[in-house]
Parts: sequence; C-alpha cells; structure tokens
Amino acid sequence: MDNLIVGVDASNIRAGGGLTHLKNLLDYFETENSNIKKIIVWGNQETLLKLPEKEHIIKESHPLIKKSIISRTFWQKFILPKLLEKNSVNALLSPGGITPKRKKNIPYIAISQNLLPFEKSEYTRYPILSYTRLRLFILRKAQLKSFKNSDGIIFLSEYAKNVIQKKLGNSEENYNIVIRHGIEKRFLKKPRVTTDIVNYSNQNPFKILYVSIINYYKHQIKVAEACRKLREKGYPIEIEFIGPSYKPALLDFEKYISNLDDSTFIKYSGKIPFEELHNKYYNADAFIFASSCENLPNILIEAMASGLPIASSNKGPMPEVLGDAGVYFDPENVEEIAIAIETLLTNKELRTKLANLAYKKAQEYSWENCAFETFKFVENICLKKEKVH
Repeated sequence: MDNLIVGVDASNIRAGGGLTHLKNLLDYFETENSNIKKIIVWGNQETLLKLPEKEHIIKESHPLIKKSIISRTFWQKFILPKLLEKNSVNALLSPGGITPKRKKNIPYIAISQNLLPFEKSEYTRYPILSYTRLRLFILRKAQLKSFKNSDGIIFLSEYAKNVIQKKLGNSEENYNIVIRHGIEKRFLKKPRVTTDIVNYSNQNPFKILYVSIINYYKHQIKVAEACRKLREKGYPIEIEFIGPSYKPALLDFEKYISNLDDSTFIKYSGKIPFEELHNKYYNADAFIFASSCENLPNILIEAMASGLPIASSNKGPMPEVLGDAGVYFDPENVEEIAIAIETLLTNKELRTKLANLAYKKAQEYSWENCAFETFKFVENICLKKEKVH
C-alpha cells in the first residue's frame, strides 16, 4: 500500500508523557522510509501548537475538542469517524487509548499508556466515591472496549502487555506489539566520579532526587520517612521531590513534613518546566524511584540516562527497565527503602558500577526507533486489513 494517510486522535492529549510521546513520534518520523505520506492530527489548539511543523503533518481542531469531556467524547465517537472518511484516512492511531465508533472499514490502532485503571491494588487507594476513582473506572471500561475493537494495540512494556492481555483474554499476539518510548538526548550525561560518604556533610549533603507526581502510588511519604531514619543514623543526606501533585496526597505529604522536628533535609520544588528537568538530574548524587504502578517509567529512564546510581521500586515494569543496574526495594516498606539507600551511600564502588550500567541500558531507548517501529506497525496493520478484505 502506497501513499497511506494516517489519522491521529490527539483530542485527549494535553500535557505530560502523552504530549512528549506524540511530539517525538511526529518529530522523528520520516516519510522517505515509509509508505505513509500524510499524517492528520486532530487535537486542541494548545496541543497542536506544540507539535512539529512538517509538510506531511496536517493539524486540525474542532470546537468540541476544547470543551468538556462530554463534548469531546461526542466528537470522538460520532464526528471523528466522518472526518476519517472525508479525508480518505487509511488508519487511525489513538495515543490516548480510546477509539471512536467504527463507521468504515478503517483499521484502528490504540496505544496503552496508562496502567493505573487496570491494577486494582493501585486504583483502590482512592476513596470509592471520589472523582478520581470514578474517572479511573470509566477509563478502564472505555479503554477495554477500545482495545477489544482495535485492529492493533501498542504496549510500552512487557509488564503492561501481560496485565492488560489478561483482562482482554486476547491471544492474537501478532496484532499486538511492545514499543518503548525514547529518551531526549539532553538527558544523556556520563556518570560522574563518585566519592566516599565521609566527604559529605550537612553543609554539603549527599543529594537524592525523586521526580514524580505527588500521589498515593508514588509513596513519597515512605521515602521521606526512610530518609529521616538515615539522617538519625548520621548520614548527611538531602532529598528533593519534584513534580506536580494530586491535592489529597499533597496535603498528606505536607502534614507529614509539618509534624517532623527537623524537616530541613526535605525539599519539595513542585512542578518545574520539562525543558529544565535535565539540570536537576545533573546536580543530584543519586536517584530514587518508589512508584508501585507504571506502564513505562519514563522518569526512571531519564535518571538512567543522566548517569545516576538508582534505588528503585521492585514493582511493575521497573525491574524490566532497570535490570541489574539498580538496588531494589518494596515501595511500601520504609525499612527496605532505607536499606536500599544506605547500600548506595556506603558503597561508592557500587554507585559507580550501577550508574555505568544504567547509563548503558538507557542507550536502548531511542525516539528514532520508537517512531519508526510505531508507524511501521501501523503500515503492517493496514496490509493485514487489506488482505482480509
């Protein structure tokens, strides 16, 4: 099939990892090596302005997209299919994981980027009558329906693929694929020379960094408590938390800090521009990642690329991504977190070894490969669909 036109439904892409993923997919895709010659992206104006300007990329918006979730869903289910037909689109790629009502025999490819709605032990952390719990319930139902109706599904990790395929009961392996995100080159920095912990002091502390949204499944309070215990043992450490926040979890976090006799070793910097984030990694001595629910932990990959020794959660896809390049802990066990951090603090040779291993593994994550594999998969789905019909 030549001169394919691919539609991209970016109506529910606003910011964060979803926007970064879409931006890089489009930025690194080259039509010269593909049968895809035109890409039409539908989204809100703010999102479209952040996407690359290229001759083969057409950006379209609609008044309903920027309104409420109800109006956006109406557009997605009933108006988008007409637009696909009008523009002679050969395939639809849905980065948000929700596909529209099928009007014509156009193949749909969904990308699974959010695992939180599918892991009961994680979404039940939220009160049963809360808006977040309701939103996750609706998202789970909508995505499962979309995945079942899709001609292909792109997963970001083997772990996520296994979790969702159990829900789907889908055995058609050839219609599913794992394509990992890439890493922006500005994050790449060779590991620094390490020094013994005795060379640090309260005036020049060992700096630990944790980048992630303040949320229940990220376990910031347990990380802070582990660091408090290590401070009590005399280790001159400082921990900085960076990221936006889920308000109820932030209130709990702030309450915990306010009850400490000494909280000077804890810094919360809030959300900082993504374009500046690499500088924070460069200034840290070690990184900790305590999430218990991830699809693909992009933040962990950023820390790996930045040449930092890492203490990581042993849950989800973290061991799949980090492999033997980190020290692991149960993110819900304060003692295990403290032991993992202490292991890094007391062994500079291990820090050097792990940092180098992590940096090397990070080279496997490429936006060039991600873009090529994604659109090649779309092409293959089109070919399969054509052969069937």
